Amino acid sequence: MEAEIVSIGTELLLGEITDTNAVYLANQLAELGIGCRYRQTVGDNLGRMVASLRLAAYRSDLVIATGGLGPTADDLTRAAMAAVVGRELTTDPAAPYALANPVGTAPGLWVEAAIRPDPAILGLLGLPSAASAAEKRVIFVALPGPPAELKGMWTQEVLPRLQKWLEATGAAGVIVSRTIRFVGIGEAAMEARVRDLVEESQNPTVAPYAGDGECRLRLTARAADKAAAEVLLAPVEAEIRKRLGEWIYGTGDARLESVVGQLLLERGEHLVVAESCTGGMLAQYITSVPGSSRYFERGFVTYSNRSKQESLGVPETLLAAYGAVREPVARAMAEGARRAAGVEWAVSTTGIAGPGGGTGEKPVGLVYIAVTGPDGLTTCNRHLFRGDRGTIQRRATAAALDALRRRLLGLEATR
Repeated sequence: MEAEIVSIGTELLLGEITDTNAVYLANQLAELGIGCRYRQTVGDNLGRMVASLRLAAYRSDLVIATGGLGPTADDLTRAAMAAVVGRELTTDPAAPYALANPVGTAPGLWVEAAIRPDPAILGLLGLPSAASAAEKRVIFVALPGPPAELKGMWTQEVLPRLQKWLEATGAAGVIVSRTIRFVGIGEAAMEARVRDLVEESQNPTVAPYAGDGECRLRLTARAADKAAAEVLLAPVEAEIRKRLGEWIYGTGDARLESVVGQLLLERGEHLVVAESCTGGMLAQYITSVPGSSRYFERGFVTYSNRSKQESLGVPETLLAAYGAVREPVARAMAEGARRAAGVEWAVSTTGIAGPGGGTGEKPVGLVYIAVTGPDGLTTCNRHLFRGDRGTIQRRATAAALDALRRRLLGLEATR
């Protein structure tokens, strides 16, 4: 069974509210083993709503509409759905197609109908026109827009009906997804190493995603139950780890700062940070983890040259010779912070976050990150990040955490 979510409301198109309902429904459908290949958003216009619902019915087996069930003139979902299924609207709260609203007043709808596709629409969808000769059974569900009402109706009314329908048709199953998180490698470079898996995968599927300072691969398997889905996922994940293991820092909802903190805890060691261009963001990330006081000693935000000298002992001659944004200064910052705090590990950041201040030799986005540890070795990486000021700071923070992660794991220190 394939589903489609149609979110209704001009306020969604204007960006006045965020469509959290579609996210909730997509997760619920996945747990039932129902694929959701399409999502639409349409305003409060009867003609466009009918067109959207009709399109959804042509390409999906289950169409779930959210919003537009209230008492005002722009609440047109019932009328649009009636037009698509070719039925007249009647007022009968006890009708079998009515869905009770446990926390609101607007009832929902459950309608099963036979739809005969229009050949012209099939052509637009790239489907053979011969399919128009056969009727297609489609389940239409209309749910209210307020999230509390939608969730209550879904749980108490729609979910039991869907589960019963899936069991009766033998279509019951689950969709299980697993996210593998990477840092220190770009999305394009990551995808190039697993392109065959992305392009050839059917079940499970493999899809890449990018974020600030990290990227992800999502593996999704469909099976009769969770155990069977895990069996499908295991060999694909093993192959990905074989090819990209050094850049993997976690799975699921793992956070890089939590992973680094756990490594420090396991070693019984402590950390100090010395920040310039990241302005305290690195310390904020680290201390956002509960229990970080067990391994995080302190942080220095040394923005000016004077503060680098006074707090970290960076020699004035070094700053005069190189300026604040150079490898020797990043190294001196990390080493000075470690001496001042008396701990095993120190990380420093110095760079140009922009939007101004860049030169031909030192462009905006140039960042040096140094790590020094109990072995007395100080390593330093040069980065050139793209983006606005906030993006550069976030990417530099992620790179600093990754640099420390690699040192703690004994991986290659520089790339």
